[in-house]
Amino acid sequence: MQALILDPDGQAIRDREREEGYRTGYLSILNELNIAALQKARSRLPDQTQANLQIGIYDATVRFNILLIDERICVAQPYLPKNRGVDSPTFVLNPMADGRRPRPLQHLRPAVHHDMGKPTTVVTNHAALLAVAHDAVDAAHDILLTRAPGQLTAKGDRDMASEVDFAIERQLRDLLQRRTPGIGFLGEENGRTGATGDLVWTLDPVDGTANFVHGSPLCGISLGLLDGPHPILGVIDLPFLGTRYSAAVGQGAFRGKAPIHVSTTTALEQAIVAIGDYAVGRDAADGNRHRLAITARLASTVQRVRMHGSAAIDLAWLAGGAVDAVIIMSNKPWDTAAGAIIAAEAGARVSDTDGISHSIRSRATLAANPGILPAIIDLVAAAADQP
Repeated sequence: MQALILDPDGQAIRDREREEGYRTGYLSILNELNIAALQKARSRLPDQTQANLQIGIYDATVRFNILLIDERICVAQPYLPKNRGVDSPTFVLNPMADGRRPRPLQHLRPAVHHDMGKPTTVVTNHAALLAVAHDAVDAAHDILLTRAPGQLTAKGDRDMASEVDFAIERQLRDLLQRRTPGIGFLGEENGRTGATGDLVWTLDPVDGTANFVHGSPLCGISLGLLDGPHPILGVIDLPFLGTRYSAAVGQGAFRGKAPIHVSTTTALEQAIVAIGDYAVGRDAADGNRHRLAITARLASTVQRVRMHGSAAIDLAWLAGGAVDAVIIMSNKPWDTAAGAIIAAEAGARVSDTDGISHSIRSRATLAANPGILPAIIDLVAAAADQP
């Protein structure tokens, strides 16, 4: 997703690149690509609207913010430097490949309030971005399914990354930065790159690396999109199980193309509860005291306890009703962002240990159908108080 200014001679773009720290030439693509996009967009609009856009093409005193999303959506918003703060129309198009007149897209929301005197506007279209996420995960699916783990890189006490982890992260980072250059990227293996705004892709290239290395099918790709501290869409693909889960905020959750919903279990003694891995590394013993106390309480209370070794699987299976609750006493965005939005869209409540709604700032990830989450929160709190 990229917001750019129409600037016929390129000088304003060069000034902006220098002032805002962009790489030289990063915004200059405007002169060719965005003028052509605006002309194409104008040609597909009704005559009356074309007249409004025509001013922007031939009169340099009126400029436009151009937003291209996945090469299929164009948003042209004029702003008048001499009349800052004056509202002006936004034209939203979906150019159709077959040449038919486009229908205006619905469900577009500003991710940033637009000051007409500033050359930035970001619009999030969940359907378009979810399609990009699926395309990215398609590429990762093939890598995970066909390549051996290769050489392992130690990341600390009993933790590692495989060659496949790095290969998937590199490929998806490049693909997503090419398709959505205005959105940042946060990968488990190589950290944050790209744009610095609120919208950030977050990826666990192989969630369940230890399982993958040992030949277990319980591993997958987890790709989420964050808007600030909250996930707004996610895709979890489990290649060895042949299943994919996805969701976007306000649009429900799906396994493949079928809608899914959390279970209706209302009693802990009837619940299957998935728990996250025990801690490794420095201070693992301290962290595991609480985890072991939770496990002990679950063992004497719930129907069954499961440890799948993958937060993505835990949360996806919660969304589909295969487990009734999830307790993960950690919270890394690449581990939980996609699963949290998928579970929430399937009807789960997702919270921190104190019951406050979950975000990437939460210390832990508790999720369950609404009927039993309060009991899960109480159980985790009681385990913390256990001597």
